[in-house]
Amino acid sequence: MQYDFLPMGKVQVTDAELSGLFHKDVEYLCRLDEMRLLAGFYENAKIKTPYIRYGGWENTLIGGHTLGHYMTAIAQAYAAGYCTEEERARLFQKAQNILCGLKECQAKNGFLFGAVNPKGGAEVQFDNVEKNRTDITKESWVPWYTMHKIIAGLVSVGSLMGEPCKSAWEIADGLGDWVYHRTHKWNKKTHRTVLSIEYGGMNDCMYDLYAHTKKPQHLAAAKAFDEEELFDRILSGEENILNNKHANTTLPKILGALNRYKTTGEERYFAVAKTFFQLVAEKHAYVTGGIGEWEHFGRDNVLDADRTNCNAETCVAHNMCKLAQNLFCLTGEKYYLDYYERTFVNSILASVNPESGMTTYFQPMANGYFKVFGSPFDKFWCCTGSGMENFTKTERGVWYGQGNTLYLAMLRSSEVQYNGFTVAITADYPQKKSFHLSCKGTGELHLVIRVPNGAEIDGAKDGVLSLDIASDTETDIAVIPKMEYASLPDNPDVYAFSYGGVVLAADLGQENMETAQTGVLVTIPKHALPHSDTIVWKKGKEDFFANFAQVFQRKHMTFLLPTKTGTMRFTPYYRQSNNRYGIYWHISDRMPEEKAERQKVDTVQPGYGQYENDELHSMRSVRSVGCTSDGTCRFAQKKGWFAYDMRILPGVTNTLAVCFRREDFAKTIEIRVGNTVISADVLLFTGTEERPWKYFTLSEELLERESFQKEVEGNPVPVVTVRFAGLDGKQSARISDFIYILAD
Repeated sequence: MQYDFLPMGKVQVTDAELSGLFHKDVEYLCRLDEMRLLAGFYENAKIKTPYIRYGGWENTLIGGHTLGHYMTAIAQAYAAGYCTEEERARLFQKAQNILCGLKECQAKNGFLFGAVNPKGGAEVQFDNVEKNRTDITKESWVPWYTMHKIIAGLVSVGSLMGEPCKSAWEIADGLGDWVYHRTHKWNKKTHRTVLSIEYGGMNDCMYDLYAHTKKPQHLAAAKAFDEEELFDRILSGEENILNNKHANTTLPKILGALNRYKTTGEERYFAVAKTFFQLVAEKHAYVTGGIGEWEHFGRDNVLDADRTNCNAETCVAHNMCKLAQNLFCLTGEKYYLDYYERTFVNSILASVNPESGMTTYFQPMANGYFKVFGSPFDKFWCCTGSGMENFTKTERGVWYGQGNTLYLAMLRSSEVQYNGFTVAITADYPQKKSFHLSCKGTGELHLVIRVPNGAEIDGAKDGVLSLDIASDTETDIAVIPKMEYASLPDNPDVYAFSYGGVVLAADLGQENMETAQTGVLVTIPKHALPHSDTIVWKKGKEDFFANFAQVFQRKHMTFLLPTKTGTMRFTPYYRQSNNRYGIYWHISDRMPEEKAERQKVDTVQPGYGQYENDELHSMRSVRSVGCTSDGTCRFAQKKGWFAYDMRILPGVTNTLAVCFRREDFAKTIEIRVGNTVISADVLLFTGTEERPWKYFTLSEELLERESFQKEVEGNPVPVVTVRFAGLDGKQSARISDFIYILAD
């Protein structure tokens, strides 16, 4: 059975948690100055304005993406059932100001763009992408990704804010024509080049636009962004097809594929979306539903090995939730809502600081780290934008409908008007073990109540409780949450705990929560304090799990665990905003011996410009090429080279670790540290790894000669310059995935 989203405004969410986050989000949206978000658009249209663009990402080649997210967020908030009249009036005025500004900027040639641009005009980033010129500081930073946000924002305003905002459709129509006129000129080589560089969900938003305009050009433009080679690989069933792919580059493409199915009925694209979703949900997701490390997928079923301080990008959870909801609507299968609830509760709700309303970029899965939240006016990450959207549409995850069937997807206090009935639930799940259901009305209503993750409801069948309502009904329904544990596929001896589907994390205190910067202005936890990942239990692991239902002492939503080394305090992970935490644990009757491990002193991701051009690494390049279509990599063309400054740790042995690609067997590479050549070889690999590593010890003498102090974020940092080229001016082998400085 298929279901529909209920129109926004039909659901009143009375749940205090969701309502509070909604109003905190709207408060932030109202604090932002829409004219400053428009400043770059005026600049590119050569229209004088007194407004100055915001800083952070908005003052770079990706500028303008925030306005797209912002339009979607204010449209969703305006249409939401729990938006106050005062909030609605303020949001409406902001939408009007934006539409007036964009219309003025678009008047010349139908084009709109808000980024800081290289020399050559407002469209030069798109020209550079077609030529594979992708230096994000001076050539291009994913302009099609930014265009997707702008068109999607206009579609949201046109769809949700009604007749007074119909000019959103006119502006989007003009942009859609511009997209078509650009895409229909691509030859095969240009087409392949453009699709190899992150383009967001251009297919997705163009299918949405086509649904409104019915212009064949808009449909053709949407199809131009369907990456058929990727879809073929997904349907092939091969192992590790997502390995090293940028997660949030890939996901919007799949949302677009599903939209193509909804638009044209072509079954191939439905199969792509279902196959992809199952692969990611079952082989790449942590217990929180979060996905990836350093924004990328890893190998199938490899999760424990990838737990670091940079897991679970918020944008990825945002888009996986979208995909799950849309697949549920098309299939009626509870499977998709199980993932949605898991991820919404344990990743989306976990991504926001309820005090500030700011959201995370990453959520570390390694123990001992902490969440780092953005700031209101000087970061403007991608995850700032998706964060704006997440908490203005929470009502869309509670109820669905079809005909005379109303489907309750999550036990969150709410009220809905449907088919002549007013249906309300009052719940505090999983803290309380029942919820109150009230149905008022006459006629026939089939009510389906989904059993939450990690819970039981008497009378439920296949995970749902079905009730036929014919008149006024008041009842309390028991729901029993369960304590559960889960391990990871590449390490069955590490465990996470949950109660009623809510992931629990141990509070590890607030000592020295120092942050560092990575990529372009992305803030992350600098280090984990020395700690153990082991719960020392009286008689060991077997006894722990034999009595698992009794090992935690629960009081409300606090769970105390009395261990041999002291009492540990677990609470819902999503409510932990200001402390170090631990989710995954080993269980033993004794503390393990400490193992000396190499420390990752520094990381560079070659080919992915955001993590090459930050203040620390400051990539320099002459005739080098970066790619992100098949993992990430960079290589030097003939007579070319590229170099990074990399942090070292004085006083210990430092090692440079470099990842290559097996298909570059017999190609050449020259590696210099400062002025010293440390390797000048033809690459020869043993073993069978597709991404072989080579390690180069950096002697104390070398570091003493070649290291220097560099100021990063106002602090002196010891670094060396690492430079890559081919031998004798030839094209180099590709440097792939990551480069590390390791310290023993």
